[in-house]
Amino acid sequence: MPENPRVGSHEGRELRSARSRARSFALLCNYTQRLARPLWLDFQGVPVPYADIPSQRALSINTYVGHPWLFRDATTGDRLLANRRDVFLPELGNIGENGRPQYVPIKITLPVYTLVERCLQVTRQLVPKEDFEQLPIPRSLQQELARVPDLQRELAELRRSSAQEDGSEH
Repeated sequence: MPENPRVGSHEGRELRSARSRARSFALLCNYTQRLARPLWLDFQGVPVPYADIPSQRALSINTYVGHPWLFRDATTGDRLLANRRDVFLPELGNIGENGRPQYVPIKITLPVYTLVERCLQVTRQLVPKEDFEQLPIPRSLQQELARVPDLQRELAELRRSSAQEDGSEH
């Protein structure tokens, strides 16, 4: 089965947590200059925020195999990557000889945003929302500016992308 490069290997690809007793131990390392927000997708696929991770800091988590995680900029909602993927899917964890969990480092990084995405991000930071329509840019870009990052919309796109890939394999 080919792997979706945005999601990774995930049985069923439903983007929600599956019941599991297989423990996993991750060290979420924020390599960005942004405040990273980890989001666990619960058993219904609803994002549950965890403690924000400051730039160049890390957070140890105990989770389970089959429990997907997403990462977002806590301030802007822009997507972040975990080990170069949109969705982090934990693997089976190990317990060391000392009886302590062995935490696997997970790199939280910025994706390569398109030039348009990056320009929209910067413009949103510099221009008040009520002034978007006054900018001397095409109407379509004014509308894009007003359309801020939306986690639910992005989740729907990820689910569609996974479902299309699953359908193309049969």
